[in-house]
Amino acid sequence: MSFININEVSHNNDTTTLDNTLDEDTIESTCLNNLVICFTGFDAEELSQYEEQIHLMGGKFSPHLTSEVTHLISKNTFSEKYKCAVNLNIPIIQDKWINECWNRRLEVGFSGKRIASQYILPPFINVQICVTGISG
Repeated sequence: MSFININEVSHNNDTTTLDNTLDEDTIESTCLNNLVICFTGFDAEELSQYEEQIHLMGGKFSPHLTSEVTHLISKNTFSEKYKCAVNLNIPIIQDKWINECWNRRLEVGFSGKRIASQYILPPFINVQICVTGISG
């Protein structure tokens, strides 16, 4: 069994740190308060949009999968970040979750953390399975 240093698992060698705070006046919601969210499998344009939305909802974006990350947003199950998150029991969520949070961000009392379990990434998403040799 090989181990991966989670501090080395990053996206596009981005060196951004968790100290990426915005002025409090720019926060529209606290529905992602105390959540640190990392992504895998997304292009730079998507990441930029999601990063801004996360900040506006009171959360923190992390380009690296560290022990501080509370949720990993993934498109598939093939990345090193995905494998590390599984081993660390970090919830792996579909990006539909961020979209739902964004749509409900102004709802009084809404918490993204409370609905995250509804958006768990299925283990075989984007996997093609071929079965041969079956006769019936």
